[in-house]
Amino acid sequence: MAGLKITDAIQPADMTFILGQIRELLTNYDTIDMFMTDGYAWQMGQQAVSYQRIRSLVKELQPDCVMLDIGGLSEPFLSDAIFFEEPLGVTAPAGNTYAGMQGQTISGGWFWHPTTPTESLMSKDAILSHLADLEPKYTSFILNCPPNRNGLLDTNIVNRLAEVGAAWSPDTSRPPLPTQPLRAEHPVTPVNANATAFRTGEGPLNAIDGLSDVRYETRWSTWGLPSPLPHSITIDLGGLWSNVSTLEYLPKQWSRNDTTDGTNFTQVATGTWAGNRAIKVAEWPARNVGFVRIQVNAATGGYANIGGVRIGGRTAEPALVSTTLPGDGTVYRLVARHSGKAADVQSGGTANGANVLQWPWLNGPASPPEETDRSHYSRIRTPWPRPPRLGPVTRR
Repeated sequence: MAGLKITDAIQPADMTFILGQIRELLTNYDTIDMFMTDGYAWQMGQQAVSYQRIRSLVKELQPDCVMLDIGGLSEPFLSDAIFFEEPLGVTAPAGNTYAGMQGQTISGGWFWHPTTPTESLMSKDAILSHLADLEPKYTSFILNCPPNRNGLLDTNIVNRLAEVGAAWSPDTSRPPLPTQPLRAEHPVTPVNANATAFRTGEGPLNAIDGLSDVRYETRWSTWGLPSPLPHSITIDLGGLWSNVSTLEYLPKQWSRNDTTDGTNFTQVATGTWAGNRAIKVAEWPARNVGFVRIQVNAATGGYANIGGVRIGGRTAEPALVSTTLPGDGTVYRLVARHSGKAADVQSGGTANGANVLQWPWLNGPASPPEETDRSHYSRIRTPWPRPPRLGPVTRR
């Protein structure tokens, strides 16, 4: 997790606290027009803090609330609208047709400082210039105005906003917002991923971790590997989900399949997409899905390079149908998040005290762990007295 220490790993109690705070905010403070997150795309990602659960709660409590993530991107990933982070140099481009917000600060920083009441603020003309530039780009100007220690705006800020309000008139002749791109409106947060091959440090978990910030973007990549395309990545949704119909991706080219058991895949969509930064979407008739496999047949540069994958339903919210995977005889592996390598018994040893280490998956009989309960947090029974502290379980 970029930006976090190992001791900062998100625990179930943390999610309970987060969801409780969101419920209080969206229940006790009237209508909330925008729900904005910062750090989601560069600290913990959408897997560690389930974007599925966050989004589902926000839309349940206030369906018209616009969700935004501050991530320095030029595409609306993890958002209903795109947030152009001006302090990072990201601004709404000419001809933008995404529903957008562009943020800047009226004072010298995001937060209040004792000098704020007397400092030079963004000028009236500069604010009006922003409004005039952004209005035809379907982008609202979000001006950060820090409250003081009494929870109030200082007089200089109030006066500046009053000056802008008196001078600004919206363009009522602007055409309506164009039709927005198809989205996985109801995402399912994956629990794991594995791939046929990957470059060291760019394993398959990078494709689903949700770390998409311009400075912290992660990818599953096969760049520099001797084995040519095709390569594939298999994404585990943590159970069988109904109404899965949509895949979003921040870019490349592939054919896509899905399955209920992780073994027998049915191709449901195939396509070739332009090699640019625009979000790519694949859709198919809604069905029950437990695993999604993306096979890259050809790509710019001849290698797979995938990140920012989001899977779910567009018109209907997926529901968990089952958490039961195939029974007796099914082999599982423990995969470390940081390396993508599996738990292995050294040299295939069977004696008491044999060393357990991480190693690329060899598909061998080196005491594979057996899963006994696949609820949201799995219990694992292994031949070892102390199971290694590794990542989630993924099915072979």
